[in-house]
Amino acid sequence: MSIDVNKSDSLHLFLEARADTDDAQLNTITSRHDDISLVSIREFYKHAPSHLSKPIVTKSNKHKQTLSRLGWELEQRKRLSGKLELLQKTRDDVVEEIGLKKQKLQTLSPHLQALLKSSFPLQESFNLPLDYIRKQHELANLLPRPLYALFLQAKAYQEACDKLLAVTIEGDSSVAQVLLHRTMKEDKKFCLSAEGGEDSDSDLEEKDYQDSRRGLKSRRSNEQKMESDSPVLYDVLHCHPLSVILNLDVEQNGPTLQLKFFYFTTLNFVTVKTCKLSGYTSGDPLPSSPLLSGDNLLQCLLPSDYGLTCPNPSAVYLLEKSSLQIEESVFEFGRPYIWAQKLCGLEFLLNIEDDQKQRSFCKMEHAICKLRKRVLSRIKLAKQLKNFSENKVSCADKIMMLLPKKIQSSLAEWKNLSFSEYRNLPHTHAITDLGLLGSEKEAENHLYFLAVIKRGTTAKLKAAIALKKNYPETIPLITLALKWRGTKYSGNDQNIREMEAEVNVKWSPIVKELSDEILAAQLLRLMAMLDIYVETECENCHLNQPGEFSLNRTCPRFTKGPARLKPLWFQKSNKTHVHHWLC
Repeated sequence: MSIDVNKSDSLHLFLEARADTDDAQLNTITSRHDDISLVSIREFYKHAPSHLSKPIVTKSNKHKQTLSRLGWELEQRKRLSGKLELLQKTRDDVVEEIGLKKQKLQTLSPHLQALLKSSFPLQESFNLPLDYIRKQHELANLLPRPLYALFLQAKAYQEACDKLLAVTIEGDSSVAQVLLHRTMKEDKKFCLSAEGGEDSDSDLEEKDYQDSRRGLKSRRSNEQKMESDSPVLYDVLHCHPLSVILNLDVEQNGPTLQLKFFYFTTLNFVTVKTCKLSGYTSGDPLPSSPLLSGDNLLQCLLPSDYGLTCPNPSAVYLLEKSSLQIEESVFEFGRPYIWAQKLCGLEFLLNIEDDQKQRSFCKMEHAICKLRKRVLSRIKLAKQLKNFSENKVSCADKIMMLLPKKIQSSLAEWKNLSFSEYRNLPHTHAITDLGLLGSEKEAENHLYFLAVIKRGTTAKLKAAIALKKNYPETIPLITLALKWRGTKYSGNDQNIREMEAEVNVKWSPIVKELSDEILAAQLLRLMAMLDIYVETECENCHLNQPGEFSLNRTCPRFTKGPARLKPLWFQKSNKTHVHHWLC
């Protein structure tokens, strides 16, 4: 039987191709263990027991090595599975125990509330407001960092040194909790993004943390509230819902100053507002004066600190970008004084000349003393201004001893001036031109008065007074114009110039111990000098004019020198009027 050679070769080629295809398919088939993540070979031989690893056999046989590694993996997983079951059982036992304790606490809660309520009279009797203190401490944990620093300092200073100071926290705690949660979440996201990590685990941890603190229902309600309030919370002018209040008794049975501190979360600065200044508990009422208002009372506790500018340089750009003015948007919550930033631990790059005074306001003790001194000096100044408006000028006995007993000049008129009215006076041009009142913006914040001192019916001395906001640290600046036998001022009369130097420079250091009465002492000194001026002028024999005012004082010499200066200085030892350089 013959065989076709061509068919035989074709069959042979077909079988070879089929064999190659089967080999290729076998090569593509993978085992299930390839999907299992096994420990490295090095770790396997290091930790696996010898009866499983069999290094003598498996190191030279790849297949047996893989089987041994799978066996070790199975044993490890069985061990971990047993440990997991044990931990789950432990967790279930703990959850059951917690549930029983919660149930027990829920039954005890009404009894505890009733017991706490019944203890309120006892707490008040022993001055132990435990419930109030606990709530204040809970609110303190929700404060932003600057207000928390203020609260901590003030509370510590109150407990250690000053019982006339009271510190409280007010505001909406629920909104503060939402804001704190949002801030914590953003901080964690920022840290994770900086480290290059994912935030899924962080979100789960945050969720568990919130659930454990407030419960799932409370957390969801706060989340909904946060979403609804988010346009307000992240507004440029958003003010933190909590504020710190300082109630400062200026002295025992004296007035009480209440200051309220706010924090702007986006602009990152603090404002302070004078809520009220209540009267004396002993019955002495406070004078009604704009000097005791919030805008005037706290200005210039630091040099040139009027609270009119933004203390944070970066916040200036935020306000400009939003087309907002700090006066329009912030002053409702007080003013951002530099001393308030220092007190709350906020540090900015600022151009303040007196850096030592700026740093001293970091101390609570210095700030409280400064505030007390300011309130007392303003109350005394307000009472003096009220007396001036009634044409009364009085001073302490220590100052009256430096003046003649009989002063015939008197205060005839006292009125307030605006800055524009002050600078339009002819005898104040030199003051404004030399810039002695500061910049135009600073000068508008000073207080201005016009005092008219009369001797007889013809001599009128007009005193223009500029009172800076940091009085009495800076003495009042007085310029004079005398209407008597013409108009005389420092530009055309050397004696008027000497009177201005006397009252502004030479007289004030003498009465610096009674600094709160400097203004009254200056007015009394002007009255005494006006008497000397007109009396010696009338007694001058070289003037062929009638003696309108008789000389009632002892003056060794009426005039001296080419400028014919008058004896303006009173020598209390022998009760004579002499020239200043003779003393």
